[in-house]
Amino acid sequence: MRLVVHIGLHKTGTTSLQLMLAQNRELLRAHRVLYPEAAAVEAGGHLNLVWQATGSWKYQPDAGGIDELVAEARQHRPEVLLISAESLSGYAKNPAPLAIVEHISQALGSKPEIVCTIRPQHIMLDSLYAQNASTGYTTQRFEHYSIEVLNRGTLDFETLLGRWFDRFGHVTLIPVDCSTSLETRFLAATGLDHLPPLSSVGTANRRPSARVVEYCRVATEILNRMKVRPLRRRAILAGIRADVEAKYPTDRPFSGLTPEFVRLLREHFRPSNVRFRKQRLAGAKLFTASDPDNTFRTHIVDFNSISADERLYFLEIFSVALDQHR
Repeated sequence: MRLVVHIGLHKTGTTSLQLMLAQNRELLRAHRVLYPEAAAVEAGGHLNLVWQATGSWKYQPDAGGIDELVAEARQHRPEVLLISAESLSGYAKNPAPLAIVEHISQALGSKPEIVCTIRPQHIMLDSLYAQNASTGYTTQRFEHYSIEVLNRGTLDFETLLGRWFDRFGHVTLIPVDCSTSLETRFLAATGLDHLPPLSSVGTANRRPSARVVEYCRVATEILNRMKVRPLRRRAILAGIRADVEAKYPTDRPFSGLTPEFVRLLREHFRPSNVRFRKQRLAGAKLFTASDPDNTFRTHIVDFNSISADERLYFLEIFSVALDQHR
């Protein structure tokens, strides 16, 4: 049995791939490829494996965990077992993600093949901020969040992937921003391009608008002071996002990037990317091309600058969401 493990990275089209695989689960199984139902959550990926191993509040007992996934693989005995969870490439200082893959590998007697989708760090940073600010994981403004991420080095590829190379010998990297579709390149990289065409879900995760990001960031500040628990906070923020999207359907997606900041970020990551290429990829390119600097346009909303009417609107939808999720 081949064991193929897709470990992320975050914000590299993982949800679209996972939903495509989940949607085609029966077709895959007919061709001896198992994309397990155990440990899979509503977004399509096997994130429950990581949530279970790290003791996260997001763990969903009904979805099953590592034992259920191994049992499902033993029941079906596929030629290929395909697992996908972008959180495996997170938790850089926690041994749990590596232990998960080693446990499955030993239980099934299969050597893991690690694959990882990647994209330039400045794009990941922009998208990560939009997600984290709109889901309650940061109350910082984009510029402060960016400085903290750069200082911590959490987007350096060696930090994210070095231990996977060390433990499993090789990681196949799949660039996201190319002319060929990500689904096509993913199937080719995992050796599944011989399968009949899989139905596609297109782009699954739509980046939140600048107004959604800022409203949710401010709401999180308030909820943190109120000591609202994570599950309730998530529900409240989801309600706020739905209300804002309904009222402002044409709002543009958030972007904190400017052409000048893109150039700065590229220069910041260039030395670590070169070292990573030399050490891990024998000097091979990480990406086929870069977006021109002048394609980036900032689109942010500053709560301190919005009108009095809009502040009143925010307070109204915040109060409604708070009442609905007591």
